[in-house]
Parts: sequence; structure tokens; C-alpha cells
Amino acid sequence: MPTLVLTGYQLLLRAQWLELFKRPAPRLRKDLLIRILAYRLQEQAYGGLSVANCNRLRRLAQGRQPLDLTFEKLWNVALSRAEQRRRLGFPPTPDR
Repeated sequence: MPTLVLTGYQLLLRAQWLELFKRPAPRLRKDLLIRILAYRLQEQAYGGLSVANCNRLRRLAQGRQPLDLTFEKLWNVALSRAEQRRRLGFPPTPDR
């Protein structure tokens, strides 16, 4: 059986995982550990998803609700993000 060798950075990530989730970290790539830890910290600071959004995501994952990605909805999301950036004082994102 191969031996798992962890770097100092990986040990810090796993220690942070243990602190946040109260269980050992699963064997995931470093980038996934970082993303999950970042989400968890953000969730603790600002709150998690609403019950309605959790239920919607669950239905989407189970294939029981079609994903509605009409142009109008995507356009509204893009506009709201631009408006959020404007209100926060960020420069507008350049057109691609």
C-alpha cells in the first residue's frame, strides 16, 4: 500500500478541515480542499444557502427539475453582477 506523504501546506489544510468539519479531511486534491474550505469559511461568516435554494439544488442534482437557463435569466444575472460591482465602487469589467 502506498504511503501518503504530506507537505506542510497540506498538513495545514487538513488541520483547518478538521477544525471546521470536526472530522478528518477526505483524500481530495489540494485545489478542491481549498475551495471547500473557502466556501465553509464564507458560509460561517455570511450564512449558508437558504432552504429553498438547497432544495432546488437537490432537485437539480437528482434530475427532477430542469435547469432553466434562458437568455433573459442569464442576461439579468449579468446585469445584476455589473450593478453590484458599480455600487461597490469596482471598475467595470472589460468586454471580452
